[in-house]
Amino acid sequence: PIIGNLHQLGTKPHRSMFKLSEKYGSLMSLKFGNVSTFVASTPETVKEVLKTFNIDCCSRPYMTYAARLSYNLKDLGFSPYSKYWREVRKLTVVELYTAKRVQSFRHIREEEVAFFVDFIKQSASLENSVNFNHKLLKLSASVICRLGFGISLKGSKLENTYEEVIQGIMAVVGSFAAADYFPFIGGIIDRITGLHG
Repeated sequence: PIIGNLHQLGTKPHRSMFKLSEKYGSLMSLKFGNVSTFVASTPETVKEVLKTFNIDCCSRPYMTYAARLSYNLKDLGFSPYSKYWREVRKLTVVELYTAKRVQSFRHIREEEVAFFVDFIKQSASLENSVNFNHKLLKLSASVICRLGFGISLKGSKLENTYEEVIQGIMAVVGSFAAADYFPFIGGIIDRITGLHG
């Protein structure tokens, strides 16, 4: 009763939930410590749940590490559904995603893709292998740096460390924080295990 279904997740939660859905059906109620979770595992069930409970399903849970990375959930990606989130989303859409604004960034995307294609051509002519995961991550990071910060990744301090930074962020966001599931003792557990620092 204290940990709920956490012990059933294992190291591959998506597979564990699939097995649970085979046993218990396409809509399940699970308990992760103090957090109640509903899992809809078929497209039909998801459609029905979202049609009936749309507002209740569109928020995000509070996650300790996400809060640390996003100024206490003040960004669009981690902020819970609220008036604040709707305003940030509206601002983002108006300022970044209008056809005119997207078109104004076109030359940056084209230049970065041209650098990418040139690198692939050069590697092919030299018969060198290419790690596409690494190169596509670098392409995305290059476009984001130029659009978001007005600087080129190429030649910057981040050029050799961006991948490490991104992987570090992903590791932190994907970390298990006991405080998220056990409000009273979770912080102590995180300190003991070294996850809180």
